[in-house]
Amino acid sequence: MRAVFKKTITAALFFVCFILTAQEQIYTTVKDASIALTATAQTSEDESHTVRITNKDVLAALNATGVFDFGNDAKLLMRSVNGGLPFFVVHESVSNEVTTIDISDYLTVTEPDDAVHSHNSIDNWGIWNVVLNGGDGNDFTWWGLTTLHTGRIPTGNGGALFRTVSLSSSGSGPGHVNGANAQFSGRERKNLS
Repeated sequence: MRAVFKKTITAALFFVCFILTAQEQIYTTVKDASIALTATAQTSEDESHTVRITNKDVLAALNATGVFDFGNDAKLLMRSVNGGLPFFVVHESVSNEVTTIDISDYLTVTEPDDAVHSHNSIDNWGIWNVVLNGGDGNDFTWWGLTTLHTGRIPTGNGGALFRTVSLSSSGSGPGHVNGANAQFSGRERKNLS
């Protein structure tokens, strides 16, 4: 009786370990992000000017925090783990060593409410808030409607994941350019295909 009980416990523990191992599989997608915003900044009490804000400007604002030192070849990316809300990272190659740095403490994405999904979640819509906490008086809080399109992403082993293959956001919000009050409008895009 004891031997049967011992074998049953051993088999049960093996089965639990197998299930946990299978459930711990993590799938990450990472692709280029493209930020293209227009900022109308106050230059004096009755004057304003228009400035274009791109990935390069976002990386410069991150460098100005004193925390980062991204070079000219740094790339702004969005990473999603297991199909979750993506977050920003920077990919850079320094002295032939590739690094990916999580910058989500300085460039954040939140979705304040539930998204709306089409049949089989092929298309999804949600409001995204994107906040940049940069240095040198450059920051923004930008929100807008984000549309995500789901498709097939090959995994390399003959399988596929069904995840977001492209997204686009259009919106607006307040912020600062070189310390001056500014209003931002524009879009953010991510293409995985």
